Amino acid sequence: MNIFKYIHLFIFHMKRRDFIIAITALALASIVGGVVYFDNEGNNYSGEVKIIDSKGRTVYIPKEINKVVALGPGTLGMVIYAGGLDKISGIEQIELRNMWGQDCWLAYHDKFKGLPIIGQGGPNATPDPSAILTAKPQVIIEDQLYAQVMDPNQLQEETKIPVIVVYTFSPKRIGELGPNTFKSSMSLLGEILGTTDRTNELNEYVNSLVSDLNSRTSDISYRPSVYVGGLPYKTGSEGFLGTDVDFEVLNLINTKSVVDNLGWPPGFYNIDFSYLLETQPEFVFIDEGNLETVISEFSQNKQQFCSLNAFKNGNVYGLLPYRWYQVNVTNEFLSAYYIGKILYPDNFSDVDIVSLANEIYTKFLGINIYSDYLKYAPGYVNISGYFQC
Repeated sequence: MNIFKYIHLFIFHMKRRDFIIAITALALASIVGGVVYFDNEGNNYSGEVKIIDSKGRTVYIPKEINKVVALGPGTLGMVIYAGGLDKISGIEQIELRNMWGQDCWLAYHDKFKGLPIIGQGGPNATPDPSAILTAKPQVIIEDQLYAQVMDPNQLQEETKIPVIVVYTFSPKRIGELGPNTFKSSMSLLGEILGTTDRTNELNEYVNSLVSDLNSRTSDISYRPSVYVGGLPYKTGSEGFLGTDVDFEVLNLINTKSVVDNLGWPPGFYNIDFSYLLETQPEFVFIDEGNLETVISEFSQNKQQFCSLNAFKNGNVYGLLPYRWYQVNVTNEFLSAYYIGKILYPDNFSDVDIVSLANEIYTKFLGINIYSDYLKYAPGYVNISGYFQC
């Protein structure tokens, strides 16, 4: 018996109601390119909006999105930047810890309480489909790290919910987020969340910051030598020797770190102290997310630290956290302005960091959190007092 005869017999014995349902489902599938999704109540729907995500995948989602979940490092913060705070229907367990170094946590952690837990979270975690379903999202938004751990198509198949990958780091730079990648991700999130007015406005603001920083620093004859240490990475406590080659904050002000001369590929490294003794950076900046770790290291090896001219001369400055389970884009720009103000005072004489912090935090988060940061860290100030030589 050939295949056509089987099909004929199958259709012949179907109930009329089942036949209509089957034909309708096939028609819906054809409309959306063969994609039919089911919500958490078991109701099927065809995606109405075509989205191309950061990985180049085609995903169909409903026209109106009211509930989303954000998986992986940086994703929650990006959704909040894009104006999606009120659409978050579940939270990763890690976001309920004291994440004071993360700007969105500092601004809105009270709103996360009571939301369904959608997984443990963390840079090495695996998506938990059953936990995600408890939040009843219409769309799952995840970062590129989670997409590596579990194929987004597999997660989509297991949950029957559209999964969209959004870059929360630059494509080949985990731990860094440049303005172009940020703007691209904002535009994508605006499409998903229906907040394009908000994301367009934010992207224009980012353009203005990038342009302003470049105009202040593109034509400078003398550039002091610089080292930025204490940068967190996956463990979050790498210490003074944790740093980035081709650091995005310094790129914004056309400035190189002494480690850029090593000729290494861009990325995070733990360097040898001997290299700093050799190069003797004139200015040292420390990420205050690891300030306690660096203070502890200093107390254990004061003589070595005090062999650095920047420590002897009192040229050690604090930066609010750049990375803390996300790239704080707010602090990325604030740190660029602050470093610029220290290195090139004449070019940044009109910049008041506290006033600028108010502006930047309000633009990105809708609320000024600088005073909240100061409950946990010194802020943008000289911190040589912690390192008495």
